[in-house]
Amino acid sequence: MCNNEPKCAQCDGKHHSLDSQCQVLKEYKDQLKEDVEDAIQKGLLQRFSPQ
Repeated sequence: MCNNEPKCAQCDGKHHSLDSQCQVLKEYKDQLKEDVEDAIQKGLLQRFSPQ
């Protein structure tokens, strides 16, 4: 039965799954940013500027 309250699929919190207040999502984004920056520094990825 639907009670019309959001429930996060990531952490079971009372917010939507993509809400910025979700700690699981925040940790994932922070780790992804670190991993991308590391890959850029190691030359595995290149950052292109739009023209």
